[in-house]
Amino acid sequence: MRRMEHAISLPLFDRLWKESNTEQKSYVEKLLGWTDFRGLKQWMRTHPSIDLGEKSMKTLREIAQRQSIFNYSRLTKLELISEIAEREKNDQKRTG
Repeated sequence: MRRMEHAISLPLFDRLWKESNTEQKSYVEKLLGWTDFRGLKQWMRTHPSIDLGEKSMKTLREIAQRQSIFNYSRLTKLELISEIAEREKNDQKRTG
């Protein structure tokens, strides 16, 4: 319970809450009702408004793995951000 209280007192949570739509807020309210700290933490890590620099190494590696970035586990945070951003930019060019 203390971890939940700590998480919702963070400025990051406040910012993400303000930038969330009604559906996202409803989901967070359910997580809070269930005292699902892991779910809340996951929501905060994967929120669409979080930019790459704010993401954890774990999250960046998960993204890099999905994008099939070679040797992603050996890259530094800055290298991961650069590779992911480049892939996303190239994907947008192809689809847009």
